[in-house]
Amino acid sequence: MGKKTLVVLLIGLVVGAVCAFSVAQALAKKGAHGRATMIVLARHVDHLRALQDDAACTGGKAWSRLQQIHFAAREIDFAFATPEGPDPGFARRSQEFQSATVLPEKLSGCADLDSWLGEVRKGCQACHRDYR
Repeated sequence: MGKKTLVVLLIGLVVGAVCAFSVAQALAKKGAHGRATMIVLARHVDHLRALQDDAACTGGKAWSRLQQIHFAAREIDFAFATPEGPDPGFARRSQEFQSATVLPEKLSGCADLDSWLGEVRKGCQACHRDYR
């Protein structure tokens, strides 16, 4: 092989590697908002599950987490939006999940919180079963 051929081959390999890296980065970023939304939801739910006494389950920090979960649930449609528009099945699951995260009027203790979290968990599982 001549030097020119070797140089052209080397340049082609470098350009190909750079292009492949760029495509890989773009694909990795696709869906990042959706993954981040799921991570935030999971962290809030895990924190609420860890509460042990009724005072903590009905306190201000618990209510703040409940509000954050409800807010994140309302963001799911935006986080997973596609240029083609919403999938009807996904939109239905998303609406069901948003309904499950509506804040209760009051929590009398950890049993009420566990019941609310159970409904949230069912909503998560139903959607993940269909769309994960």
